[in-house]
Amino acid sequence: MTNEPVTIEEYELHTAQSLYRTLVLARLTPTQADVWNTMLSSITSGTRINMSQQEIAEFLQVDAGYVSRAARRLKELGLIWRPTGSGVTWHVNVRLAFKGPVEEWVDQINEAPDEVPQLQVPDYRVRPPRRSGRPRTLRSMST
Repeated sequence: MTNEPVTIEEYELHTAQSLYRTLVLARLTPTQADVWNTMLSSITSGTRINMSQQEIAEFLQVDAGYVSRAARRLKELGLIWRPTGSGVTWHVNVRLAFKGPVEEWVDQINEAPDEVPQLQVPDYRVRPPRRSGRPRTLRSMST
């Protein structure tokens, strides 16, 4: 076993501040958030997501249909996209995240093809309520 030096580039994952604004306002479901985080963690270099939807479903122990619906929502928001001719390979939007040196990320942003989607930040002035209907009240438990 050799002790080769490890470079920081192997671990650098850069994210844009606009990503967090979008995630807060997007109101992702727990499954959508799990799929997003799994996709983001599977990037080994650049923006290519290195797991198929089936592999993500198996990893999260959910039905592949849930992953498909989650991916559709992430695509609507502009978080992920599929380059023309890439088949089933998803990529994270280069404007939001990149794994590798920051200089390469800047180059990739500047050279991004027109098909890379713009980020769809929900236009909420006030965050919508998470619950609707009558207010919930606490009731005492009988012993």
